[in-house]
Amino acid sequence: MWHSTSEIHRKDEYNIVAALDMFIKCGDISSVEQIFDRMKRIVVNYEQMMKYYNNHCMHPFFLVINSCVECGLEPRCRLITSRIPSSMLSDLKLQTTLIHMWGKVACVKEARYIFEKIDEPDSAMYNAMINVYGLNGMGYDAIQLDNRMPAKMGNDKIHVCVSNACFHSSLVNEYRSIFATIPNKNHYIYTTMVDCLSRSLFLNEAQQLIEEFERRQSPYLPIYKSFGDLEEASQPRLEMDQSVESCLNRNGAF
Repeated sequence: MWHSTSEIHRKDEYNIVAALDMFIKCGDISSVEQIFDRMKRIVVNYEQMMKYYNNHCMHPFFLVINSCVECGLEPRCRLITSRIPSSMLSDLKLQTTLIHMWGKVACVKEARYIFEKIDEPDSAMYNAMINVYGLNGMGYDAIQLDNRMPAKMGNDKIHVCVSNACFHSSLVNEYRSIFATIPNKNHYIYTTMVDCLSRSLFLNEAQQLIEEFERRQSPYLPIYKSFGDLEEASQPRLEMDQSVESCLNRNGAF
């Protein structure tokens, strides 16, 4: 229910607190950590997370690492990781958290070292490492890792990470090719592609993709918002370009 609600409702402070409490009671660690990352840091929230980790036999290092990431300080991250007991370093969830951490502080080498040591990475680890490459402008590396990943592990989150990596590295053509190979394109996949095209100002192509989507599936509000916001933002630039061209034509520059 939470993941299907609108972005406006997911930004509401009271809804976020209620959702955090709900997922804590359900034992859904992935959703708990995602929501905690969106919250304003207050003592009550930290107490909730510490209690959650303790109740589920998980070490508070997860919370400390997330705090380091929020600060964005590499020395602090190195200090914390030096204090993690070696017996815990084989924990897959902790390894995934560390990959995220190193990526957020631009330590790609350290993130890659952890990932490459894992014999059989799961989809969460692939997602984390692809996101690291995207955050640090390494789009080609993100695409190569996506190609290495077993096809059965592909999911919406990974497609979003690959899309963002391609956009930030100006690899729109490459993501067009990836999009074409996705067999079952749901509304999340279409929204991701429309967002990538719109942010790169391929607005006509984004509009055509929306029309293709509408022929196959029911309307989905976020896909229109992704396109509409960027179309509106780009309109002043388009009008200025047209005005300059008109002025040059009148003065015989062309």
